[in-house]
Amino acid sequence: MSVLHPLASSIAVMVFYFIVYKISKSHAAAFISSLYLALIYPYTIMMAGVVKESYASPLLMTLLYFSIAEENWLGFAITGAALIITHHLTTAIAITILSVNALASSFEASKDSFHASISLALQAMFLAAGFTIHYIAFGSSGLQFNIGEEDLVSLFSHQLLFFLIFYNLLYRPKKYSKKFTIINFVIAQLLAICISLLVISKSILPGIPPPPIHYLIYETPYLLASPFLVLAYAGYLEKKWRQISRLFFWLSAVIGILSFAVFSGTYMGSTLAYRTVCFLAPPFAALFATGICWTWKKVYKYRIARIWLCSITIAVLALSLYTFNACKFKGERFLGSLWLYKPSEYASGKWLWSLIGNMSVAGDVKTAYLLKGLYGVEVDTARGYDFLKNKKSVEILVASESWSRLGYFIGPYGLEMPNGWREKLSSINKIYSNGFTEVFKGKRGNQG
Repeated sequence: MSVLHPLASSIAVMVFYFIVYKISKSHAAAFISSLYLALIYPYTIMMAGVVKESYASPLLMTLLYFSIAEENWLGFAITGAALIITHHLTTAIAITILSVNALASSFEASKDSFHASISLALQAMFLAAGFTIHYIAFGSSGLQFNIGEEDLVSLFSHQLLFFLIFYNLLYRPKKYSKKFTIINFVIAQLLAICISLLVISKSILPGIPPPPIHYLIYETPYLLASPFLVLAYAGYLEKKWRQISRLFFWLSAVIGILSFAVFSGTYMGSTLAYRTVCFLAPPFAALFATGICWTWKKVYKYRIARIWLCSITIAVLALSLYTFNACKFKGERFLGSLWLYKPSEYASGKWLWSLIGNMSVAGDVKTAYLLKGLYGVEVDTARGYDFLKNKKSVEILVASESWSRLGYFIGPYGLEMPNGWREKLSSINKIYSNGFTEVFKGKRGNQG
């Protein structure tokens, strides 16, 4: 069971290769982007976890591939139906990507673009209709929040803003200029540095503190890769990579959702933001790779330039791998360690599921995803932390060795453990331990 989730999500990387190749017509761009996607944080972290995205991601990639291969409507319909019943958020993102690209294609003055626009619009409507029916019939009870009219209007506004930005960049008459490409490359690099410094110096989302300054090393792959989106854009302007407009509008669609999550003030903002940011990875990786490949062709005769491009590519991939290892082995609190599970955690989950009966279970979000995702066991995440603060009682409490290092996960990062939490654990009976996970049994009755 512990390998099924990463194995399923790895299919997405393989399908992504064919998407990028079909768009860019470049095996090199497809290979680099797929390799980067396989290593990029936080995509790799979340796809290894016990979350619906690990199964929904390959469905999303397959759906987008069928969308590009316009003649395969049967494959699109089957994949779309599977995605709808698998994960709401991924389905909503797929609808947004298709809709934005349909609108973008309608502005291109060619017969093929008009045909593509109609096809994409029909696909988006098909998916939206299926999503709506499933949501009304089954899905609304599974959501822990309601989507109101104000949220939809705000989301549309954010989408429109970024669509207009990308439309202006891609469809307003512009010519390729080496001088302005270099200037824009430098500006993009400086902008990426400023954003990285902002992220570690100020709380972007309510309730989530900024990470420590050493997290800059984990942001470095994005710092190095971001300016190459400018070079991919230069390739587009030179009319040698015109077809990559789909990648830019794919990026626009996801940025619009992320902007809504961060700046709209919606109460579900933090949850939506840290789950949506993973969907930035595919278009970002594809545009980075196309930027590298376009630049390689332009500067191939200069040995120092080839060395520079190879060094950047290797550094981005190596530092992405380093970030994954830091999350897995160092257990950084803000890197999403809650998505990574040890075999002992699967073993404890299976043991608890076999004995749980009708008892209520308390534990952190990491425990909740494991037990709910694999065994359908509901876990009260707030009660576990309240118990450790001596505010509530518990019937069953699942504790982790990682609490002392990472804290108690209620959201995307670990909360500081309350004073005296070890003594509080020792006040109830330990009924299971495997060296990493411990299960405690409290008193039955008063759960107030």
